[in-house]
Amino acid sequence: MSAKREPALSAREARARIDAASRRNAEIKGGYELVKVRRQGNSLAVTLDQKILAAADLHEGDLVQASVVHGNVLLTPVAVAPRVRQEVLDIGRRVVRENADVLDRLARDEG
Repeated sequence: MSAKREPALSAREARARIDAASRRNAEIKGGYELVKVRRQGNSLAVTLDQKILAAADLHEGDLVQASVVHGNVLLTPVAVAPRVRQEVLDIGRRVVRENADVLDRLARDEG
């Protein structure tokens, strides 16, 4: 099943959409400049300036989920917590508890 593609926009229609999106951004966060989609290796990338990153509280290494909402690209920050099975945690706690004296001696020897 192929996705439907919207018909190509004229330059005037594209500019009108960009202007409308810019006005929405200005109303929401004080407005931003346009950024260019660039080739980076085999992918395309967008570079976000410090003003946008600060407004979104994004930092290098943060993970974001990309989606398209009403034709706009939306980047949503996500927190990823490591998944550790309860069984593994219980085993680790038991090993530490059963070997507490050895671990204490090792800690004293290191200091």
